[in-house]
Formats: sequence, C-alpha cells, structure tokens
Amino acid sequence: MGNLLHSTVQYVQAKNVNLGQQLEIMDAELIAIHKALSNLHKLNTQNQDIHVNNNVSISWVLEHKDIQGNKHADKLAKAGLKRKARNPPTSLSYLKRKAKEDILAR
Repeated sequence: MGNLLHSTVQYVQAKNVNLGQQLEIMDAELIAIHKALSNLHKLNTQNQDIHVNNNVSISWVLEHKDIQGNKHADKLAKAGLKRKARNPPTSLSYLKRKAKEDILAR
C-alpha cells in the first residue's frame, strides 16, 4: 500500500507499507485512506504548512492514468510489497471469501 499527501505545488509526505496477503483490495484502499488522513492530521498538529482551513479531497484513481502523484503512489505501493509485513491484519471480507471458496471446493 502506498499513500501520498501532496499540495498543488509539492509532495508533503509519502509512505508505504506491506499489509500482508489477508486483505481484499477495498480493505487496503480504506486502510490507505485512513493512514493518509492520520498523517495529514499529524502534519497539521505539527504545524508544517498545512492549515485547518484547507480542503481535502480523496479520489480513487484508475491505474496508469496521468494524474499528479499517481505514478509516485504506484511506485510506493510496489516498493511496499518488497517490505516485510509486520503484524498484518486479516479482514472479515477476506475470511468470508476464503470460507466461500472452501465450501465450493468440496
């Protein structure tokens, strides 16, 4: 997973992490949004040129679209896969899918 905070002029912060293999895509997307908002809040409380009155927008971007920051976020996500997953979560949706696959395989 990669998340990227940027203003209209510069990247503010970029991070990546390996979430493990027991999540669904939408779980990872929601975790990325949560992490990005948490990081934004931390930066705001540290008063690093991010102000309370700024508008924040969250957009899901199709892969390989020419949108500012998308290539950087994609590189972050791919680099995150190479990292070791520490305490990877398991989502309910993953468990449901696995249970259904198990039942159908019988």
